[in-house]
Amino acid sequence: MFFSFIPHFVILDATLCGKTEMEVYMKDPEVITQGIGYNHEVAIYYPPELSSDTFPIFMLHGNWATRGRNTNYAHYFSQKGFLVITPTYRYHHKDNHKGVIGAKLGKTSILDYVNDIEFLIEQLYKGDLIKHKDFVPQNQPIVMGHSMGGLVAQRLAVQRPKDKQLSALILLCSGPPAGISLHADKDYKKRIARFAGRVLLGKPYIPDLESMSKYIYNGMPKESHANLYAGAVYDSGTASREIIAGSGTGLVKFLAKLLSNPIEVNAHDIKCPILIVGCENDKVIAPAIANDLYEKYQKRSAPTTLKIFKGFSHWTQYESGWETSADFIYSWIRKNVHT
Repeated sequence: MFFSFIPHFVILDATLCGKTEMEVYMKDPEVITQGIGYNHEVAIYYPPELSSDTFPIFMLHGNWATRGRNTNYAHYFSQKGFLVITPTYRYHHKDNHKGVIGAKLGKTSILDYVNDIEFLIEQLYKGDLIKHKDFVPQNQPIVMGHSMGGLVAQRLAVQRPKDKQLSALILLCSGPPAGISLHADKDYKKRIARFAGRVLLGKPYIPDLESMSKYIYNGMPKESHANLYAGAVYDSGTASREIIAGSGTGLVKFLAKLLSNPIEVNAHDIKCPILIVGCENDKVIAPAIANDLYEKYQKRSAPTTLKIFKGFSHWTQYESGWETSADFIYSWIRKNVHT
């Protein structure tokens, strides 16, 4: 049957409470720092009711970010009856470019992030991840990845055992696997070239504020960009090198392939439904990448859906009006995920 178990719990009249519907049920997540492998930390957002039928959703962040990028979606989907798990990747914290941690971060692979998320999934299904020790989900997780996290999610889906395939894969402005172009414009290529040395040598790096403002934060109010940048963290040169090795162009791609294996994803190894989301004004992950991902996956037997949101940029889950995409994703899950 279809995804019919989601509880239609009573929502208090927001107008009577002086709060939005989300605020009525918004609670601080449980934050875990032990028993999570190499992940820096993990936030758990509980639904109003938790049972073995509850579907877990793992939300994976992208470059230069932490779990905080997924806060809006985490509250929204936990309200809807999901157990939402939002990890912050290994070494993703303030001042993470310094000393031994910086050296380790710079050498971290996309595959390291994949294995870290796989560890969390294993912990969840052994009953060792969350405080409700008697809770073990009956359903395999839904995995939602944003930007670089979308590539982590794709590779994770490939690595799942045949009897433990994901319930669904949701790709938000996702980084491409090998064979799909980054579709970067000339200006962006010039900006990234400034960091080519650090990327090729596997060093931690972060773009400057002006570049982030133009390509990452362009859907956010201009006055918020400096604060957003203050919350950004350095990311792995090795992970970016792996993406360039599979999706870049020219000399940088040639050099990247000498130093890293591209992140390959066989479309037919992913058996679950896939939702691919792109955004019209995304300057760093162009909507052309979403179109290419759809072409890659739509020949599978499982459903593949493409949605391009008008008026949104790279942070569709964070920008004003983010509820539009959240509502669409929720409806898609109800239609495409089976119990």
